[in-house]
Amino acid sequence: MNKKIAFTLAEVLITLGIIGIVAALTLPTLLNKQNEKSTISKLKKFQTTMNQALLFSKEDNGTPDLWGLDESQNITEPTLSNKLIPYLKILKDCGLEGRCFYNKEIKFLNGASWTNLFNPTGWGQSTLVLQDGTMVAMNVISADCSANRGTTRDLQNVCAFIYIDTNGAAPPNTFGKDFFSFYLTKYSVIPTGTAGEFDTHHSFNKNCISENANGMGCTAWVIQNENMDYLKCPNKLSWNGKHNCK
Repeated sequence: MNKKIAFTLAEVLITLGIIGIVAALTLPTLLNKQNEKSTISKLKKFQTTMNQALLFSKEDNGTPDLWGLDESQNITEPTLSNKLIPYLKILKDCGLEGRCFYNKEIKFLNGASWTNLFNPTGWGQSTLVLQDGTMVAMNVISADCSANRGTTRDLQNVCAFIYIDTNGAAPPNTFGKDFFSFYLTKYSVIPTGTAGEFDTHHSFNKNCISENANGMGCTAWVIQNENMDYLKCPNKLSWNGKHNCK
């Protein structure tokens, strides 16, 4: 007698159910890890790209304190971006119109939100999109690059803020997740949240790992430590202590 052995329908359904449960448990973790790696790579690339552009611009135009920047609230000419764009590969330059940057509800790590944070009519921010899709917004805070945000040479010579959205208009549109900030200083472009920074809105201790963190102080951590563990175990992390959750 030829007897064929096969799975019953019930056995197949049970197996598929187990596979589905395992996938549901592991897939979010895998996706989060992939998104984290992508964010780290984009932030590093952006800093390198901006520092190269700044270097070339300084050769042609001098240091940013000589660019004739305008730190008023009614900027009519995006002087800052005009000094950098010739040395960048961009898809679109929106000037002060704001159409190149997500301008709806911006979220913070502490759960708060801010509508029209990047409204160009209010802040005078110049916006553009790089060739890789990164959205960029810039605004001058010190025309002579004398703003003091910390203990290092760069932090004592800050010229402007640079904000980026690493994944365009896609969610979560949250600082510390896909929104990050940098300083353009007289000497280089550096991430906010370095160990020597004391700026209250962008310091690591107050605005990356504290209970009420807005997320603006996380950029340096991501770049230097190559992780976003402040989203998992903020109470365990410090520049002088543990640099990951393990």
